[in-house]
Amino acid sequence: AGQNKTYTLYQILGDRAKYNSEAFLFLFWQFEDLQRIYLKEVCARQSDFFAYFPESDSFLNGAPARGSELAKLLQKAEKLLVTRSTSLRHKKQNYAAAAMRGANLTQATLGAVLPLSIIDAEIDKLQIRFIQFSGLFMLIAAGAVFLVRQRLIKPLSEFKTAIEAIGQRNFKLKVTVEGNNEFGKLGAALNHTMENLRELDVARLVQENLLPGKSFDQNDLKVSANLKQMSHIGGDYYDFFCANPHTTGIFIGDVSGHGISSALFMAMARSTLIFAIENPNGPSQAAIMSSLNQVIYKVRTSGAKEYMTGQSVFCNSINGEFTVISAGHCPPIIIRNQQKTWEMIPCKGIPLGFKAEPGYTAVTGKLEKGDRMILYTDGWIEAESATGIPFGFARFGTALLSCCDDNYELFAQKMFAIIESWEASRCDDLTLIITSFGVNSEQ
Repeated sequence: AGQNKTYTLYQILGDRAKYNSEAFLFLFWQFEDLQRIYLKEVCARQSDFFAYFPESDSFLNGAPARGSELAKLLQKAEKLLVTRSTSLRHKKQNYAAAAMRGANLTQATLGAVLPLSIIDAEIDKLQIRFIQFSGLFMLIAAGAVFLVRQRLIKPLSEFKTAIEAIGQRNFKLKVTVEGNNEFGKLGAALNHTMENLRELDVARLVQENLLPGKSFDQNDLKVSANLKQMSHIGGDYYDFFCANPHTTGIFIGDVSGHGISSALFMAMARSTLIFAIENPNGPSQAAIMSSLNQVIYKVRTSGAKEYMTGQSVFCNSINGEFTVISAGHCPPIIIRNQQKTWEMIPCKGIPLGFKAEPGYTAVTGKLEKGDRMILYTDGWIEAESATGIPFGFARFGTALLSCCDDNYELFAQKMFAIIESWEASRCDDLTLIITSFGVNSEQ
C-alpha cells in the first residue's frame, strides 16, 4: 500500500528527482517507505548520520554492525526518546553520539556521531584562544596596574611622605608630582606649603633667638619666663635686662596676629629695645616705650594692620619698689605673701602705634619680701571653655594663688595644666613671667 501511494504521488508530481526529499518528508512522514527513502538519501549524503527501524529491526545501508555500541544507542532511543554517549567506538575511532525518536517519527530512530578528534581539535583551539585572551588580559591588567601606580599610588605615596616630613619639621622635601590634573595641583600646593613652612621655620629660629632666655636674677629680684606658642610663629615677646646695678627692667609685648609679620614686629621691638638700653645716659623707661611706639606707629602709617600691646616694668632689686607703664596690655597681678591674696595693679594706656604721642602714664608700687609680680599676655584671660566661657581675670588670679610655689618651674607647670584643662582649643600664645622679690627659688 505504501508503494502504491508513492507511485501515485510520483504520477501527480512528476519526476521525483526534481524535488527535494524534504517535501516528501513533510507531507508523508508517517509512511515508513517514504521515511526510509528520505533517510536513505540523508544517510548517503552524511556519513555521520544513521537510521534504525525498530519494527523491522533493520538499519539503513552503511549502518553500524549489530551489537556495536552505536547500534545499541539507536535501539535504546526507541524507548527512551533521547539517548547520548560522550564516548563510543565506531569503525576503530572514538565518537560522541546522540540518538532520538521524534514526535512524528514513529517508525524510526535517528542518530548522529561526531569524531572526538574534531571535538578535541576544537577544544585545543578554544584553549589556544583562551591562552591568547588570558595573555592579552594580563597585558591589559599589567598596563592598568602600571598606570594606576604611576597616576595614583606613586603620587599618594609622595603626598604621604610629604605629610610625614611636615610632621617631622623637615621642610626641605619637594614633591615631584606635576601636571594639570588634581594630583599635579595638589603637588604644587604641597611644594608651596613646604616653601612657606621653610620660611616660617627660619622665622621661628629668629624669634627664638630674639628671646633673652627663661630666667634673670639681680640682687633680691628673680625673674622666670615661660612661653607656649599657638603655632610655629607666635605674637608674644618678652625681655629683661639690667637697667642699672639696682634696677631690673622687664618688657612684655603681644603682637596682633601670628606668622612672619609678627616675627618682624618682634624683631623691630627687640632692636628698638636694645638701642634704648644702650643709651649712654642709661635706659629710661619712658624713652623705651616712646621709641617702641614711634617705630610701630611709622610701620602702621605705611599700611601695616598689625599693632602691639606692651608693658614695661622697672623694679628696684634691693627695696622692691617698681614702676609700670602699660600700652594697652593686661595689668600686672601681685601675689601678696603675707596676706595670701592677689591684687591687680590698675594701669591703662592705648596699644603701641595708634598715636604719635600717646602720653603713657607711669604707675608705681612696692613689693614686700616674698611677694610675686605676674606679667602675662591676654591668651590666659581670653581662653574659652567648650561652652564659650572665657577664663577671665578672677579665675586667673585664683589660679595664681593656688599654684604659687617657690619652685618657678613647678609654679608654671601647674598654671599651664589648669589652662589646658579649661580651654577647648588653643587660640592664642601664652606667656607667663613670674617676678619674685626676696624669695629663695629652687629651679
